[in-house]
Amino acid sequence: DWFSTNKGQAGSALAIAAGNDLIMPGGGSFKKDILQGLQSGTLDREDLKITALNTALDSRYFSLTLSIQNKAEAEVNLWTNNCYLNGVYFDPDQTISALSGVDTLVELRWDRETAEKYGIDLEAVTVIELSSYGYYEDDRGETEDINCVYYPYGEENVQRTVYTPTEQDVILLDPPEYLVVAQNPQPHEPGTVWSQDVVWINRTERDAIFRIHETNFNGYWQDKDWSRYVRPLGTYFGAIEYSRDYQWLAAAGGRVLQLQAVLDIYQSNYLNYEDPIHLSQPVTLYPEGEAAAAEVLAPRQLDPECILGENSLFRIAYLGTVPGQEEDTAELLYLENISDYFIDEYVGVDWYDGKDTIYYSSEDYALQPHTRTILQAERGQLPDSYWLYTTVYHYGFMHPDEDGYGGSYCMDTEYRVQLPEA
Repeated sequence: DWFSTNKGQAGSALAIAAGNDLIMPGGGSFKKDILQGLQSGTLDREDLKITALNTALDSRYFSLTLSIQNKAEAEVNLWTNNCYLNGVYFDPDQTISALSGVDTLVELRWDRETAEKYGIDLEAVTVIELSSYGYYEDDRGETEDINCVYYPYGEENVQRTVYTPTEQDVILLDPPEYLVVAQNPQPHEPGTVWSQDVVWINRTERDAIFRIHETNFNGYWQDKDWSRYVRPLGTYFGAIEYSRDYQWLAAAGGRVLQLQAVLDIYQSNYLNYEDPIHLSQPVTLYPEGEAAAAEVLAPRQLDPECILGENSLFRIAYLGTVPGQEEDTAELLYLENISDYFIDEYVGVDWYDGKDTIYYSSEDYALQPHTRTILQAERGQLPDSYWLYTTVYHYGFMHPDEDGYGGSYCMDTEYRVQLPEA
């Protein structure tokens, strides 16, 4: 304790060897006594490591001290990223400045409260995976990434944290190689940002990027895309969020009642859309249960006079003009996928005047079976009299082929309709 290591009264090395972790801190003579104990064999290095670990655990943090030697001729700024404790993503989010030719001591710290939330036992950290990226202060740009692994008790004693889904969780994906879980979905409070905690687990020994895209909320297409990188044999606790307010949200009383999307997995550490997809699967989540979403997912009742065209795949309708200031006034077009196919790649709507001059082109769209979207063009972009022209490129959703790509069925649909004059 504080007084047992007074000079000449006891030895710091002997105190540690006896199992006493509370030694007098800071003084140079105490550090010298510990080093002499190591050299003479009075103190075992493993006992010292246990003491250092336990002392850190007595605070709110688990800490690790690194010595970084900058061999470059310029100062380097480093940022930690993709750091894992016991196989769980837990980044200390620290910035490190390393001067040229100088050894820099850096203490990385992880807080106990977050560790408990992730199920990490800070008293048994058996593997620490560190990664950082950085920039030189001169004109050389980025540094090489730093990646290293530290095993406090040896590689043979690694024990990774394993997440077990609860009865309240919803499993979105569970093949042998991966596991994606929506943690205890909660009702969406109207007027707030919708958020859902998700656990992404990579059971393979290769890098993995999880990507959720082609999203539909409450049966309406929305342009939202989330991606997560997860180390080999790693677990990532994160959240997906959405805050934009559209008709689909108002129709459900301001709540998110359903999410439909496609979940793609790439075996890579960098998201490149040209890489083959290792696994692709549609997923659906009902935050308040499937029954609560039934009403908002029912087909929209349209005035027959508003329907511009329909075939086996689509129904297209003109919803009219949104009142407002001239620059905000918009034409609304309703596009519904009435088929059992997933509409992928491109659903385009081009607005033309009588001379086929393009005034507006829509974004790309992707629609799950029996979902819809509302397309919009600002009135100020259009002449008094114009034509609507749509082209639909359709790909049916299929399991990926041997090259990693899915979808082979294609069909074009064209409508040409003259809308009322302003």
